[in-house]
Amino acid sequence: MKMNKIAVIFIAMILCIAQSAFSAEKPKPQASGPISGTYQASCVIRIIADDTVFNSQMLQNISFILNSSGIGAAAAKDILGYDAKDISDDFVQRMVGVIGISPLPAPASPSNGSDHIYTFGLEINVLNGNDSGDPRPAAREFMQSLIDGLKKNLDKSFMEYGDRLNQQIKIAGEDANKAEKDFYGMQERLRILSGSRDLSRKTILADINSIQTRIEALEMDEADNEIYLKDLPKQIESLRQNTELKIANDDISREFSDMVAEAQKQMDSVQKLVETGNASAQDLANAREKLFKARIELAQRREELRASLGGNRIERLNEELTDRLSRSNRFDQLRAFLLNQRIKAEELLKKTDGYEVLSIKADIAKQSLRQALERLESLKQSANLMPPTITVMGN
Repeated sequence: MKMNKIAVIFIAMILCIAQSAFSAEKPKPQASGPISGTYQASCVIRIIADDTVFNSQMLQNISFILNSSGIGAAAAKDILGYDAKDISDDFVQRMVGVIGISPLPAPASPSNGSDHIYTFGLEINVLNGNDSGDPRPAAREFMQSLIDGLKKNLDKSFMEYGDRLNQQIKIAGEDANKAEKDFYGMQERLRILSGSRDLSRKTILADINSIQTRIEALEMDEADNEIYLKDLPKQIESLRQNTELKIANDDISREFSDMVAEAQKQMDSVQKLVETGNASAQDLANAREKLFKARIELAQRREELRASLGGNRIERLNEELTDRLSRSNRFDQLRAFLLNQRIKAEELLKKTDGYEVLSIKADIAKQSLRQALERLESLKQSANLMPPTITVMGN
């Protein structure tokens, strides 16, 4: 509850009209000191009070305050000389008339808080108090005693309210400290439980769904890759066999093969002649060079033939096969990673129930802390108390 700034200012505009009424038929009591010699008095009182300190309905019933607080009875005994036994329950109501109470909001200002103005007339007739004996003719003094007693009563209420407010500030401060401790405790428990991760059910389920989608896509790619891994070696082998068969049936290649075979025979013959001394080393070198040239020509022919028969395609298929094998290894690694991520996410999902309950408690702790701090701040703002004052104008 927010408390408005408390300000209680009492301005009593006393327009006292005293009227002496000495009775020739009744003897007057002896006064212990100078008195005004009045049986009647009246005034107009204007009170400005903050409703957060004083009950507005109570202030609208001044007679109730004067009577219930003992102000009137004390003034009748001390000022008018009545005995306590002569003071009835309605004694003050018989002597004191309260006229025309009109509570209105006070003009706005930084100091008046939720002030209201209470204006009323006060009429005193001490002869109406009790039929037994005459009161002292001190209506003006009696009225002033009522005003002084009213001020003391309101001062006491004001001080009691200040004491209660200070106690409330102390309690509110303790509540705020406890609420702050509870809030930090809840936040720490959340961090420990979550490992500083988002454990909201929606987020985790979205993560699991994303991981599962990636696993399914990976499985489709892997199945496609397996098909290629089974088919590519067959394609390569088939192309290789077809190429070798065509090379073997190539007339030019056969001629080059025959040339290589003939060159080989010639070099073997020269080798034997060299060993018997019938041929020189140069003759052997020339025969060997001729064999090498024949072999080169055969190799070139076969290479050209392979290229024309799809040899480059075999090379490309071998490269693709190598890439597919490497990709298969990567699939295994990625699958293991995704499965591990899914297991972790499912483990986190098991914590969501406790996390959600703890999150609710943390929200409640946060709200309690906010309310406690707001109440403490409100009470502190209401602690600028001003003592009530009464100003009497006139006689």
